[in-house]
Amino acid sequence: DGFDATDLNVHLTAIRQSGSAISIYFKVLSQFDTDTFDNRPWILMEEISNSKSVSASDLINEYLELEFSPVGTNANYVSSSVTYDSFKTFAIKIVMTSANTTKVPLIKDLRVIALA
Repeated sequence: DGFDATDLNVHLTAIRQSGSAISIYFKVLSQFDTDTFDNRPWILMEEISNSKSVSASDLINEYLELEFSPVGTNANYVSSSVTYDSFKTFAIKIVMTSANTTKVPLIKDLRVIALA
C-alpha cells in the first residue's frame, strides 16, 4: 500500500519490417474503484518513438528501440462518473500485425514501468 502509480511507460526492442505494426494496449484499475478489472476497457497507447521507423533489412539483428505511453499526460480514467488519477493494478496487451505473413514483428525485450 502507498505505492500507487499514475502513469505507464512501455519500452521494447523489436524488428518491425515494412508492412508490419506493433500496437500496445493497457488497462488500469484504482484500488478505490468498485468496478472489476475484467470490466475495464483496453486503451491504445501512443508510440512516442518514431512510429514510421522500420528495420532496415530482414536481418535478425536489425532491432529498433520503441517507446509507448498513454495518450495524454498519464493513465487517468473515469469510471461511474468518478475520475481516478492513480492505479494499483495494470495489464499490457501487445498486438502485432503484418500484411505479409513471412515478415512479422519480433520482440526481443519488453520493459513496462509504472510511474508514481
